[in-house]
Amino acid sequence: WGLICWNESDKMVVRHVVAFQFKAEATPADKDRLYEYFRGIPEQIPTVRSYIAGEDLKVIEPAVDFTINASFDTKEDWSAYQTHDAHMRLVTEAARPVAAKRVAFQFESESVDRPVPEAKYRLAVLVKVAAGAEDTAIANAAHALADHFKTTPALSVCCGPDLKLNPVNHSFGGIVDFTTLEDFQEGLASKDFGDVIKQQAGIVVEEILSIVFELRPENTL
Repeated sequence: WGLICWNESDKMVVRHVVAFQFKAEATPADKDRLYEYFRGIPEQIPTVRSYIAGEDLKVIEPAVDFTINASFDTKEDWSAYQTHDAHMRLVTEAARPVAAKRVAFQFESESVDRPVPEAKYRLAVLVKVAAGAEDTAIANAAHALADHFKTTPALSVCCGPDLKLNPVNHSFGGIVDFTTLEDFQEGLASKDFGDVIKQQAGIVVEEILSIVFELRPENTL
């Protein structure tokens, strides 16, 4: 077992996870437009260090339909991305017209998001806890989620509490890479990760959303 979060430098980087639930009326052409805008972002926004997207494979519930995972050197670089014209066009012209729901969080990691070659599938988890939970309790829950997946056939695990860069963010979450869907299912069979989270002292879980998607080369930028 190995971490995706290897050290590339002496400083931590910011990982960004955003996920969408599509509207019922979203068409294949709408989804193609979202991918088209997505693929243009790294060339247009220099602060983006990595950019990965995928559509849910419908192997876990409750799930969201589409996710973007990105890396930035600093919080300021993330902020520059958020306000950049190219990102605003992605939001207003491609994402917002098809999204019934949007959830996100940002967390710190030791490395830029570059999946190892053996990684073929990814699980992204976003957790919202009830108001009033202490930061320590949320951090402990994120650690418990990471510790759970370290006991599975996962190739890499990165979890962490939200950095509170956006007040509407979810509380914590993580991303986990696998070689096969069978490895992912084996990881779930060992113990439900939702139960792992809910058993943590000091937090009341309001929502757990997940997405499992294929790490395709054309969508790993």
